[in-house]
Amino acid sequence: MFENTRVDINELKRQHRTDLRLFQRCGIGWNGNQGVLVDPNEFIFIDEDFNNFECDDTTNRPTGWVHVADAGATGATGPATSEVGSWCQIHADGDDNDEAYMRTRAAPFKMLTNRILVFGARLKLVNNATAGKNTGVAGLMDITVGGAANTIVDGGTLATTFDGFAAIKPEDGANWRGVSSNAATQDTDDLTAFTSGTAAWVEVLYDYNNGVTGKLHWFVNGVWVVTQDITISGLDATLALVFGTKMHETGTEGQFLCDRIYCYQPK
Repeated sequence: MFENTRVDINELKRQHRTDLRLFQRCGIGWNGNQGVLVDPNEFIFIDEDFNNFECDDTTNRPTGWVHVADAGATGATGPATSEVGSWCQIHADGDDNDEAYMRTRAAPFKMLTNRILVFGARLKLVNNATAGKNTGVAGLMDITVGGAANTIVDGGTLATTFDGFAAIKPEDGANWRGVSSNAATQDTDDLTAFTSGTAAWVEVLYDYNNGVTGKLHWFVNGVWVVTQDITISGLDATLALVFGTKMHETGTEGQFLCDRIYCYQPK
């Protein structure tokens, strides 16, 4: 019933709302007038707020997620007790190019020619205290790249070939940047200034547009920032939710926190 669903992007651009998430504003999986979730049989979704984060009793690793870390990463994942609410924290050890990622085991999403898609994540990256050069990433990526080693390459930028999109704070970068990718064809734009330890909501509306060239509309803290074009042909991979961090200089352990991460797509 949701085939060819469209959203009034111009109305979304005019709105500066922080009381509702982007998927609610788009009416995906949510009846805004009644303020209730609609029939989940009508949409595909993953919406993790880490309030009831299930972990294996033996390994303390999350059951619904894949945790990938190099041999030097010593930090565990789990709720951050120093925060109000539940944040998932992920660490990479203090050696150069140490990295750690989380990826959902399920990858049910795809950028199609006749379905919109809405992604969002509330992120916080805490800079390495010695060098200040760790990077953080969160997005919707194919599982051959996203959440695997070198999701963030050693130079501190995102992998150069993947399907999907992600927000990244590059090595030495002053801004969060939005990257969209169809294989090796990528588009990158600044989203918002980066401040260590400061949380930001990054959300993306994928609109299939004319079924040939899709539109990725990026929002930060409820405000539209930029729109990127992406060729739909060739976007054959199914996509998973991914977030993580990588170190780029020797120093103290880097920390990346995620308060909530979601994706909604009509069936």
